[in-house]
Amino acid sequence: MNLELTHENHFKYFYNEVPFGFRKSAEDVFSVSYGKARKHLNFSQACEEQSRLIYSKAGHRVGILLSGGVDSEVALQSFVRQGLPVKAYIGKMRNDYNLHDMSYAVIACERMLVPYQIIDYDFEKMMDEQGYGYAELSQCFSPQLIAVMYLMDQISEYVVVGGGDCILVPGSGNEWFLRERERVTSWYKFLQRRHRESCVGFFQYTPEVIHAYVRDPLVQMKIRAKSDYESSADFKLEFYQQYFDLIKRKKMTGFEKIQDLDYRYRSELQKIYGHCDQEYNTAVTKFVTA
Repeated sequence: MNLELTHENHFKYFYNEVPFGFRKSAEDVFSVSYGKARKHLNFSQACEEQSRLIYSKAGHRVGILLSGGVDSEVALQSFVRQGLPVKAYIGKMRNDYNLHDMSYAVIACERMLVPYQIIDYDFEKMMDEQGYGYAELSQCFSPQLIAVMYLMDQISEYVVVGGGDCILVPGSGNEWFLRERERVTSWYKFLQRRHRESCVGFFQYTPEVIHAYVRDPLVQMKIRAKSDYESSADFKLEFYQQYFDLIKRKKMTGFEKIQDLDYRYRSELQKIYGHCDQEYNTAVTKFVTA
């Protein structure tokens, strides 16, 4: 692949062992692989180092898509801590559906003196007029993921999205796994079809960030404990707050207020792309012993 979507394209997804392809049938087997960490850093060091890599790759023109959630704010703080001038873009849904998350995004920008621009959009109009085109480009059945593609198209800079966050899930016995969902690779497919280099998986951009997360003492303590965690998402904020200054917040994307619309579009798209929903798990021990 000519595009570089992670550093040296270390993160790869496969269909039937062919990298960076598109699903051709429901029988195709989805898998992923990660590059080897060149050095071991702590999580904030790894995030900040890769922000410099991204900034250089982007020709010093970075636009961060800021949702108001903690993932995108960690990405923003990583650039700001390095003194790298960036601009933030914040999507604003019609009728202020996502006002809760939007407020945190604006607060983050004003606290860090980051210039920002609000992108107003009507989700229903976007889906009716362009959503199915985005779905076809990316083999995506998730309206929420499609909304991100639409917002990316409104940004002229090299876009950074706080995606690719590491989600660890328990398996049988005491083993845990790093889970990747095929549906999220729709953002990578979208960039391929657009012939556009951007970073839609900030937490996948270098192997150092992935290794730093999985090997972190807090993460290791949590997954070794006899607990009822469904995934590492249950302690995500606690983990991030070790390294970044984050305000505790309730996760509210705005889609909670338009569940009927989300369901309508999702149901229609699942008839076409619902088979693009496999998962692939990599044993955590592979990262810890590497």
